[in-house]
Amino acid sequence: LKENIYDLITIDSSLVQSHYNNSTKNYKIQFLSISDNKITEKIDSLIKQETSFTDICYNYLGLSTIPSRTISYFDEHDPSIHEAIFSKEIKQNQIIGPILSKDKRNLFIKILSWNNEPIISLQNKKQQWDNVKQKIYENECIKGYDLYTSNIMEGMDFLLVEKVFLKFAENTFKNNYSKKDRKLEYWENNNLNHEIYKINPNEKILSFNDDIYAIADIELLIKKHPLVFRKENISKDEYPLELKYAIADLLRDEQLNIIAYNNNYDNHPDVLKEVTIFRDAMLSNTHLRTYLEGKNISLNEFK
Repeated sequence: LKENIYDLITIDSSLVQSHYNNSTKNYKIQFLSISDNKITEKIDSLIKQETSFTDICYNYLGLSTIPSRTISYFDEHDPSIHEAIFSKEIKQNQIIGPILSKDKRNLFIKILSWNNEPIISLQNKKQQWDNVKQKIYENECIKGYDLYTSNIMEGMDFLLVEKVFLKFAENTFKNNYSKKDRKLEYWENNNLNHEIYKINPNEKILSFNDDIYAIADIELLIKKHPLVFRKENISKDEYPLELKYAIADLLRDEQLNIIAYNNNYDNHPDVLKEVTIFRDAMLSNTHLRTYLEGKNISLNEFK
C-alpha cells in the first residue's frame, strides 16, 4: 500500500489554501443519515424544490427532533464529509448533500452557524498550514485505500445464510456487548459457548467467492484478526447489519493478507522493522511480568 498508494499522493498548494481558509471554523450543523436510496432521492428532490430542511425532517420523515452536532476540521475522519464542508466556502443555512459516507449512508447536512478561531502568529500559521496539509494527505490515504480494496473485492460474492447469521448475531450481541460503557468496538479472542447459545459451530453461515465458511471458520479468523466494527455505539436493532459489515471487512483484510504474502511483503524491510519492534516489546513485557510475579507483584498495580 505504501508503494502503490501512499507514496504516489501529491497535494496541490491551492487545495491546501482552500482547506486552510476554513480550518479554524467550527460548524454547528443539523443532519440526516439515510440508508434507503429511494428516500434519499425523494429528500434530494424536495430540497431542489426548495422545501425547507425543517419541513422535510418533521413533515416528510416524521422526526421528533433533528439530529445536530458540531464539526471541526481535525475531528472529522470521514473524507467525504470533511471535503464537502471544508474544501470550499459555504453559506449559513446551506444544505449539502447527499454525501455518501464511509458506512454507505447518504447524508444531508444543513449549516446552521459557525465560529472562527483565527490564528495570529506567523509561527502558528505555518504550523496550521502543515497540519492542514497532513490532514489532506491522511484523507487521500483513506480514499486511496478504499479504492484499492474496492477493486480487490470487485466481482467477489458475499452471501449470508440468513437464518444462521441472525441466530449468530443475536447470541454474539449478548456475548460481546458491554453494558458498562454501551460500546461494541471490537471482538477479539472471545469464544462463544456454543452449548449455552445452542449454536452448531460447523453450521454454514456464509459463502465468499465460492468458499464456504462455517461459524467455526469465522471464529478462527477472529482469533487471527479482531472483528472491528465501523460504528462505536450500536443498538441491538443495528447490530446484525454492523456485524455483516464487520465480517465483510474481516474477509477483505484476509484477502489483503493473502496478496501481501504472495508479493513477499513479509520480507519487506518496513514490515521486518515493525515485527522486530513488536517482538521486542512483547519479550520485554514477558520478562517484566515473570520478574514481578516472582516478587508477588501484579502489573495491575502500575496501571
